[in-house]
Amino acid sequence: MTGRRISLARQNLSHEKTRTLIASLGIGFAVVLLFIEIGFYNASLDSPTALIRILNGELILASKGKYSLVAEVGFPRERLMQARNCDHVESAAPLYLRQMGCILRVTGSRGFPIRVFATDLNNPALDLTELTTYFDELSRPQTALVDAATRDFYGVPKNEAALKQLRFELNRQDLNLVGHFRLNTDLVNDGNLLMSDRNYAHYLAGLSRGDPLSTVELGVIRLTDPSTAPAVKAQLETLLPDDVAVYTIDEFDRMEQKFWKTRVPVGGIFFVGAAVGFLVGVVICYQIIYSDAAGQLPEFATLKAIGYRPRYFYRVMIEQALYLAVFGFVPGVLASVVAYAWLSASTGLVLQLTPARVLLVFAFTVAMCLISGVLAIRKVVSVDPAELF
Repeated sequence: MTGRRISLARQNLSHEKTRTLIASLGIGFAVVLLFIEIGFYNASLDSPTALIRILNGELILASKGKYSLVAEVGFPRERLMQARNCDHVESAAPLYLRQMGCILRVTGSRGFPIRVFATDLNNPALDLTELTTYFDELSRPQTALVDAATRDFYGVPKNEAALKQLRFELNRQDLNLVGHFRLNTDLVNDGNLLMSDRNYAHYLAGLSRGDPLSTVELGVIRLTDPSTAPAVKAQLETLLPDDVAVYTIDEFDRMEQKFWKTRVPVGGIFFVGAAVGFLVGVVICYQIIYSDAAGQLPEFATLKAIGYRPRYFYRVMIEQALYLAVFGFVPGVLASVVAYAWLSASTGLVLQLTPARVLLVFAFTVAMCLISGVLAIRKVVSVDPAELF
């Protein structure tokens, strides 16, 4: 009868449970650091595109000069009327957007710039239930919804009853905030307002030449059959003048992400931060694994003296590093769930702990521990038993 193989790596970890627990928490700290850096990097891409994901259609019309949502370049509203003549087009809704020159203030307090969205309430460009819930209120003059993620320094209450009791001004004109909707802030915009197109025309009249509704930022085209999107896109590109471009939702989303990846350095900064976090994790893991190996040098030296080869020690240390990677990853990911929720609530950014990102960080954690284990094992392999006995 063959005896069951004893795992020296497991025995080492289970023998000193307190030391193993401390090592796991140290690696967990490195895991949280990685999650936060990668979270902010992805938030720099996800937050600006959150608006695109709630557009109420399959195709988007935008000016040929519009390279990002932050570029305020519109096109004539007549293009939407022309688009409605295309086959399979159910509706073509305008989305008005203004970031520059809009100042929200609590009456008597300091004002701050805020992004303003507007749509036709009877033909909404946004897929938001709040447009139905607050339809009657938004139909009245001088009313708007405020993003629940709007930063605290605006002085906007999270409670709706308190919100309705305060007096607000937009561009020095009275504004009644009648409720909240949920989008998010991003690296450029600290808050958002949503209103009807008529109210938009009222508040933006002083910032535009002529009718503010004559120029549209985005046209959102809803189709009778979403599967016809490629064919309708090709037809619209032929039908419409060359001052507009036609995108699918995915194409416009990729264009926006490309802008933030290549034209804005912030994402690169967070990427570098993630790389630094990985290196810090390697150092932390190395110190933990090396200290553990150094404390067991006499035992390793004994095994070496009775004939165990270096590859055996490599196998033991790599196995031990893999166990520590798992032990450290579990508390790290749990702490990161809490950290993401807190950071999302406090910053308004979109921090998502998706399965793909969890697997990515787990792969980094395993790599950190393996690199550290290989570096630490050199001490064990090089030890001379005669020096210890």
